[in-house]
Amino acid sequence: MSQEQIDQSLFDLKIEQSVLGTFLINSVYFQISLADISGEVFCLEKHQKFYDLLRFIYDEESKFDLNRVFAEIRFQRKEEEFSYSFIADLVGEGDIDNLGDYCKILKAYYLRRSMNLL
Repeated sequence: MSQEQIDQSLFDLKIEQSVLGTFLINSVYFQISLADISGEVFCLEKHQKFYDLLRFIYDEESKFDLNRVFAEIRFQRKEEEFSYSFIADLVGEGDIDNLGDYCKILKAYYLRRSMNLL
């Protein structure tokens, strides 16, 4: 979904950015969160796709860093979708201390959105 089409009570842009940014800071946090979240907990389609990209790299190599992420973005020719400024914004929002709570919040938002579809 695009940000404009979403009821603001069903997601939090800053939390989505923070979780993805934390993963970029250190892929160990991605590994830790695998049991708790998946791409579908992100409301914005762009964030879902970016999570899926991280998951693809992680599944291939069991880790990633910014260089590897940028290399994959270039390889998949997704530079327009996942620009340097998009990545920098995510990293800037990263918050290691609150990752666990933020993952729980993302899941709660996801469940709330799912209930609205019924």
